[in-house]
Amino acid sequence: MEKIFKNIQRAAGLQEAIFEEAANIPELSSHSAAAILLSSAAAGIGSMGKIGIPGILLGTFGALASWIVWIAIVYFSSLFVLPGSRTKSFSTVDF
Repeated sequence: MEKIFKNIQRAAGLQEAIFEEAANIPELSSHSAAAILLSSAAAGIGSMGKIGIPGILLGTFGALASWIVWIAIVYFSSLFVLPGSRTKSFSTVDF
């Protein structure tokens, strides 16, 4: 668990090495999934103040849905704009 938080901290600090590792080490996909779920949960907790208890679910699913839309945009743009680097750009953007 400590390794996951360390990698999240490195990604938040925009350390170049973590993004290169994310493209080459499949284990880091689970770390990025944990970061996505944690940030979605944080968005849900943050929206609780405005909407109340239903805001937790709405905020969490809304943040997760917006991440899915973002990944779809990146995937399709890399498919058509940057066809040679599709795998690398898709694996590093999730971090």
